[in-house]
Amino acid sequence: MVEIHGNGPLGSVVTLFRQDTIVCRQRIQDDGKYSFKIKDGPERKFLTCNRVGFKSSGRIGISSGNVSSDFYLSPIKQPRKTVSAWISTPVFREGIESFANNASLFTHISPMAYRIVDNGRIHWNPDREVRSVQQVAYKHSVAVYPSLGADYKSPIVRDMIRNPEIRDRQIHRIAQQMLWFGFEGVDLDFEGIDPADRNDFTTFVRLLADTLHSYGLSLSVTLQPKLQTHGGQDYQAIGEAADIVRIMCYDNHWGKPIPPHHSDYTWIRNVMRFAISDSGGIPPEKVVMALPLYGHRGKVDGEHALFWTEVVDILKKAGLPESHVQRNVYDLPFFSIEDEAVYFEDGLSVRKKLDIIDELELQGVCFWRLGQEDPQLYRFMDDWLKGE
Repeated sequence: MVEIHGNGPLGSVVTLFRQDTIVCRQRIQDDGKYSFKIKDGPERKFLTCNRVGFKSSGRIGISSGNVSSDFYLSPIKQPRKTVSAWISTPVFREGIESFANNASLFTHISPMAYRIVDNGRIHWNPDREVRSVQQVAYKHSVAVYPSLGADYKSPIVRDMIRNPEIRDRQIHRIAQQMLWFGFEGVDLDFEGIDPADRNDFTTFVRLLADTLHSYGLSLSVTLQPKLQTHGGQDYQAIGEAADIVRIMCYDNHWGKPIPPHHSDYTWIRNVMRFAISDSGGIPPEKVVMALPLYGHRGKVDGEHALFWTEVVDILKKAGLPESHVQRNVYDLPFFSIEDEAVYFEDGLSVRKKLDIIDELELQGVCFWRLGQEDPQLYRFMDDWLKGE
């Protein structure tokens, strides 16, 4: 029998592992101490310490014998307005570079690290790249909430949330992964939930939130936009359970020619107003407005999507001056080439939409996705955070 004990911040949770299996956990109470007594074994033991609102201690190896380990957690930045973003392929490295160069502006970052795949397995995406995101985040007290996604209308997700045994096992795996790799929480992104599965999805979110909170971790949930209460995602119930609710304010005209644009100012404002209304039911301090950093040429879909750098290349190759670009009343830039409309986002168009956050007193903004965006974006973001 060995004893592992030490000190830590009040309210934090210390978790003990053997290899990748959670053995037990303990919340630090008024005396500021924790203590575990377990049978020693050949497997190496590990400890983590976590508390919502603080950077994770990360995984600490414990050798055999009685051990005393003290934990000191640093707080995550908690300004009045938060800034977050997803980092994903095909511009993962460019996204990491953007984050590293502007990390002081961010409060949360979400690398697309996990997916639910065949047989409900949780697939871990590029390890080295995600680790580099963590390293930058640690230096700047930025919380890392890796994204856990799945295919749109995934039958695997449907089967998982309908089956309590599979559901509970997956929730345990998710918590285990977040603790094992030293993340501060997870961003759940399951889209296309069937309205018939609404209650099952809500139950999954509530149980996941309760489990993560019991380990001192946070839950962010990414939701699809809507202007009515029905649908597979129960805004109010999810808003009660989750710590952060990111609402995707883009691609509302999917599959249609442009104009209209995929992220219209008036539509975004209506979506946000609904989310915090009595019908939507999400507390405004939890709501994050997710904005695009890309545009489209001719049609709103994946094939016709354009990074900001690609828009610039189109103009250069056509020999068109900057004056060829026009703006609508909400500062959205657009132009025509070869009888096709090109609508895109730049720093000024994003800044205009941030006024909605101030007006409705929402928590902040999240960008889809970093990498090859307008470099001027960060100047506008800095002004917005300063209230200018």
